[in-house]
Formats: sequence, structure tokens, C-alpha cells
Amino acid sequence: MRRRNLLATAAAALAVPSGVRAEKTAVLKFVPWGHPGTIDPIWTSNTVTRCHGFMVFDTLYGQAGLAQGFSPRPQIMAGHTVEDDGKTWTLSLRGGLMFHDGTSMPRKIGMAVDYQVMDWTAYFQRIASKKPPAQGGLSIRVTSAPGLDWLTPATHQPLRGNGEKAFAGWPTSPKLEVLRDQWLDAADLPARRRICADIQAQAFIDLPHLPLGTTLPVTAYRSDLAGITDGEAIFWNVRRQG
Repeated sequence: MRRRNLLATAAAALAVPSGVRAEKTAVLKFVPWGHPGTIDPIWTSNTVTRCHGFMVFDTLYGQAGLAQGFSPRPQIMAGHTVEDDGKTWTLSLRGGLMFHDGTSMPRKIGMAVDYQVMDWTAYFQRIASKKPPAQGGLSIRVTSAPGLDWLTPATHQPLRGNGEKAFAGWPTSPKLEVLRDQWLDAADLPARRRICADIQAQAFIDLPHLPLGTTLPVTAYRSDLAGITDGEAIFWNVRRQG
């Protein structure tokens, strides 16, 4: 049975547990057995993240069933071409891709997307390149970092506006740089908070990067443990009570 058929059957079973119900749209809810932490199954091999990814999202490539030997096959892709002795892969989206609300996926995200697969060395070379995409550069990329890395203007690389020395994309914003220097020289916490507010306001004017959101992993632990610190889970200072 294909995945979509299985989900459709499951949705029907959940929508009509017994008796006759009025016809209306039902929502199939996916409840994982643990917090995914991240919803990117490429970033982690965590099983709960992998299952979330396959059940909730369409992916570039899916997997055929047992009869086809579980071989990979295009899902939201129309296909791909391989060149340069396997070093360059060009992937093409299939037509008619829609979000759940019926809008066109490429149109809604505001760009014509050209998915390309490459090894890490080639990827970092493209990040560092200032050439147009046709000559090996990039138009846009998506990245992330732990919150502590970008907690203050002192370490928040994407907020820098120092041109050639800035984060990949090389934005120039003299106002952001002046505000960062003021934050570093601020005498107390209230002054730093005020400057941070000014930095945030200026960042949405100059747009050195586009923030897409924040994820907050949830940590569970035994009730007989003590010394658990607030915030990010760490692996020290923990002891068993009693």
C-alpha cells in the first residue's frame, strides 16, 4: 500500500470510529513518542525525526515498496541529471507542487528554486564564492546554529554588517556596526537591552539575513535526579537523589 493511501485510510478510521458521522474534513494528527528536537531528518538520524519527516512532509526523493526493493524514487522531484563524473547533480522540481492551502510552492516562497546536491567541500566553496549561480555561486542558503552561538551581538555573525568581512552574503550596514560597537561599550544591562532593541529594529530595515524561526527542544529526565540546570541540557552537575 502506498504511503498516501495508508494515511488516507488511517484518517478515515480516525474520523469515523463508530456510527455515522456528518461529512466534514478531518485532520490526521501525528503524535510522536518523543520530542523530535529537530524536524530535519537530514541533520539527524534520530528515529522520531525520521518518522516525522516521512509522515508529515513530502521529500525530494521517496522510497519504493518491497516489490521494488525499497529503491529511491523521485517524490517532489521530476528527476535529476548527473554530470562531471558524478560531482554535479542537477535536480528539477516536478510541476504542480502545492502547499497544504493550495498555493504554488515555488510561487509562495517567492523564487524559482534549483535544488542541487553536492559534497561538503563543494558546498563550502560555493558559500565562499561571490560569483553568480551560473558560475558556481549561490543566490540564497538556509542554515542554523545553537541559540548560545547567536545569543548576543558580540557573537551573532549573521547580524554583522561589515561588508567583505561579514557572514556569507557580505551585507554592508554601517548602522548595525555602530550599534554593535555601542553594545560592546555599554556600561550596564539596561543600556545593552536598549541597544539590542535598536539592533533588532535596524536589522529588519537592512536585512543582513532573514530569520525563519526558532526551535526549542524539550528534555525529559527521571524524577529522582537532582542538579538539572535550567535551559540547554548539559551532562554534568547531575546526581541521583537519596
